Amino acid sequence: MEEIWNTIQQYGFDRESLEQSHPTNNEILKLYNMIKKNREIKRDHETITRLRDYVEKMKNNNKRIKN
Repeated sequence: MEEIWNTIQQYGFDRESLEQSHPTNNEILKLYNMIKKNREIKRDHETITRLRDYVEKMKNNNKRIKN
């Protein structure tokens, strides 16, 4: 559970406030899962961006070689 709290706090949530407003572990786990999903989506977008940049770079390199 401590790892979950560390992750939640990294996103700027105050532990004491959350414990008061969302007293059950189930609610905290829902928040954690939403944060985790958000991280995965962000990481996927970053990967796609890097792949697009790489492909564009390879296209440009091939054009230069042909000329």
